[in-house]
Amino acid sequence: MGVRILPLRASREETVIMWKKTRAPRLQSPASSPSWFVESADYLRRSLRRLGVPNADLEDALQEALIVVHRKQDDYDASRPLKPWLFGFALRVAANHRRKARAECAADHDLLASSEPSPERRALVSQALAITRQALDRMSAERSVIFSLHDLEGLSAPEIAELVSAPTNTVYSRLRAARAEFAQAVSELTAIPLARA
Repeated sequence: MGVRILPLRASREETVIMWKKTRAPRLQSPASSPSWFVESADYLRRSLRRLGVPNADLEDALQEALIVVHRKQDDYDASRPLKPWLFGFALRVAANHRRKARAECAADHDLLASSEPSPERRALVSQALAITRQALDRMSAERSVIFSLHDLEGLSAPEIAELVSAPTNTVYSRLRAARAEFAQAVSELTAIPLARA
């Protein structure tokens, strides 16, 4: 289609007629093409994956997007590109999916936080704390302090070095020895004595 140059002083009617003749023909509705559905589904699947929908939920999100596309296909302006129109649906479906996932996660967290531990769980935690205390009592004082600060309190080796006024490599060395000593003490405390016959 060639470019037509309108006269400088064209009347309104001439301008409208020329515009109608030169404008691009309207495309058909996407539903009129048999392959539009497959192409749309492939594009939506890729877009949803790129927008962070997990693979486990991808098919559900795709179905949701295709239902909305089907409902809104009469609103599609065929003179506009199809992919940006489809991407808008994928964007909204992915956002809704993230919102639902956050709400479910918060509900699960609330459920776990509100439930009290069972008596068995409390007994196991109490037993583990008792074994930990006994194992720490068996260790040397300097190793026990370094082990507690690093593995129980979560401090880094440079922070511990500053606290105990020791070189960082010394802290790493003592930590390695303390872990071995702790593991030995725990294995001794939890060992089942063999019955003598």
